[in-house]
Amino acid sequence: MHRFFVPRSAISNGKVLLPEHAAAQVRRVLRLRQGEQVAVFDGSGGQWTATLQEVTDRRVTGELVQETRPGVELPLAITVCQSLIRPERFELVLQKCTELGAARFVPIITERVQAGDQSLPTGPRLERWGRIVQEAAEQSGRTRLPFIAPASALLNTVRAESARGPVVLLWEEERRQGLRQALRRNSAGGLPAAVALVIGPAGGFGEQEIEAAEAAGALVAGMGMRVLRSETAAIASLAALLCEFGLLGD
Repeated sequence: MHRFFVPRSAISNGKVLLPEHAAAQVRRVLRLRQGEQVAVFDGSGGQWTATLQEVTDRRVTGELVQETRPGVELPLAITVCQSLIRPERFELVLQKCTELGAARFVPIITERVQAGDQSLPTGPRLERWGRIVQEAAEQSGRTRLPFIAPASALLNTVRAESARGPVVLLWEEERRQGLRQALRRNSAGGLPAAVALVIGPAGGFGEQEIEAAEAAGALVAGMGMRVLRSETAAIASLAALLCEFGLLGD
C-alpha cells in the first residue's frame, strides 16, 4: 500500500485531503482511482488506511477507515550530528539515516571543510532536506519525521547533546576504543533514552577540536583501521549502534 505523509491539519472528521505533492503522485504517477486505498500518517506515531473518494485535477480526498500504531519507531532517540559536507553527500546521510531510524539531525560547523561545504543551509536547501526526510520516512514505513535542527558549532552541539544522553564522536585516528566499547561504557544500566553520533567533515576533525569535544563531554571512538568517507561513517555508525542495542532485528 502506498504511504503518504500529511500534515495534521489535512485530517478532519474522518476525512483526509492529500497535499499537492501526494495528490500529484496519486493522479499522475500511480494513477489510482476512487475506491482504492492508500496509507497516510501525520508524524504523530499513528497511521491510517484511507479509501480514495475524490480523485480529480483539483484535489484528492479519502475517507479514513482504520487507524493503527505500527510501533516501528525506535525506543531511543538517535541524533546524527553531521558536519557540513557536499550537499549531495549530506542529503545521502539524511535519506539513509532516516530509513535506519534517526530521530534528529544537527548540521555541525567544524574547522576543516572543503571549499563550498561550509555555507550554511538556506531556506531552499532546508526545504529540500525536509522533502528528503519525508520521502525516506514514507518509503521506509516510519510514522514520525526526523527533526532537522539549525546548524550549530561543534562544541555547542556536544554540550547540548550531552544533556540528553551519551555523545559519541567518531574519529579516524582514535585507537583507544571503538564504537562498541564507547557505547558499552555508557549504557551499563540498560538502553539509554538518547544517543548522539558526531561525524566529522571530509577533512576530518583537528586534534584541538577532539580535545575540546572530549572536555565538553564527548566520547571519542574509532571505526576500525580504514578511513571512511563522512557520509559512509554516518550510515555505518548508526547501523552499528542499532546492532549493538539489538534494534536491527534478531
